Amino acid sequence: MAEAFTGTTKIGPLPAWAWAVGAGGLLGLVWFLRKPAKATGDDADTKAAQQPVYTGSPTTTVMPVDQGLSDNQFRLLWDQLKLLQGQPSTPPPTTTPPPTTTPPPVTTPSPVPTPPPSQPAPVQDLGTQWVTVKTGDSFSSIAARYGKGWEELWNYQLAPGIRPAETQATLRARAATGMQNVLMNNSSVAIPGTWRLV
Repeated sequence: MAEAFTGTTKIGPLPAWAWAVGAGGLLGLVWFLRKPAKATGDDADTKAAQQPVYTGSPTTTVMPVDQGLSDNQFRLLWDQLKLLQGQPSTPPPTTTPPPTTTPPPVTTPSPVPTPPPSQPAPVQDLGTQWVTVKTGDSFSSIAARYGKGWEELWNYQLAPGIRPAETQATLRARAATGMQNVLMNNSSVAIPGTWRLV
């Protein structure tokens, strides 16, 4: 047997009365938004009495965007704005912009010559210095103490007159096998006389 339809009968997730209230509210909102505004006789008379009357050019003239309002159009617009805000209609004081003056010519001072950068004092060459290799030392670690790269230190070892020819031959042979950065304990490495510890 079919159940009797009442306000508490469920239609989907909601009871029937909830659907009726929602639909009624939606219809009421649509009707309210579409209804044209009508002024009652008393409202129309009151608004007409509050409208300022100006003589002169009509206020419905279409003006290009780049022109301003005339004084009459401005006052009428100002009064209407004040009426909408519920304030008395007194136009704001008009201010005249100050006259523009030409600024005095700007004189630029002549540039002051900058002195040439000072040259650093030449580093005194102390002659070749010798460092004794300790455990863990390499050309890289020793050169880094002086702020230099291992290649510079390596090339100095091969410079003429720095090391004996047989020592230079041994270094070149190590380089051929990829062992140029390996040093033996208690051996010595020549350091250029202009290098300083950093």
